[in-house]
Amino acid sequence: MTHTISYADGRRRETETEAEAIRIISAEYPDAVYGDWEESGYARPRRLVWATEADSEGPDGLGDGGAHAVAEIIRVS
Repeated sequence: MTHTISYADGRRRETETEAEAIRIISAEYPDAVYGDWEESGYARPRRLVWATEADSEGPDGLGDGGAHAVAEIIRVS
């Protein structure tokens, strides 16, 4: 199953597996936090990624909804 890493700064990278995507992101962001897979009826499944645990938490401690995510992993096929 192929995946795309889409970084917040506009970079994109294709990978063959989710594990490869995580390995690539973890090399750049060793303290990365990975959200759960999100699926909607109109978009491909995605998984948000934050640089750190602190970045993944909103001001209320309930999560930031992706506002500070550094990347997302998108399931392509």
